[in-house]
Amino acid sequence: MRKIYIAFLLIFFLLIFSVKAFGTGEKIPEETLIEFLEIEVPEIKKMGAKINKKSKGKSYITVFLDGSPDNNGKDKYEKEYYRIYVGEQQGSDTVNICWFLIHKDTKEILFWDSYDDKYSTLDEWRSEMKK
Repeated sequence: MRKIYIAFLLIFFLLIFSVKAFGTGEKIPEETLIEFLEIEVPEIKKMGAKINKKSKGKSYITVFLDGSPDNNGKDKYEKEYYRIYVGEQQGSDTVNICWFLIHKDTKEILFWDSYDDKYSTLDEWRSEMKK
């Protein structure tokens, strides 16, 4: 019971911190961004479970910060968004699955389709996934 209480408190404080971190102009920690993304995009956890099951535990999902907002970026996506990499870890190799962008101030999440080199909202991405 104590472990559940401690876990609940930890999640509660992380969520409060992540809400306060957005829109302050301060750099947001990688862990906060990843937790926010995993909460808002539960499909990532489902992808991970599927990868783990198919590989019989030999592969797993990996999610990490791949880029931060840069005032010198060439477009608004490089200037205003954090880029989060989602891939499949296969031993020492990583295979890309997709990238998500999180706006530094508004928390807007976009999906980047590297094949078509276009950005989609989560709703658009989810509609495409259903097809």
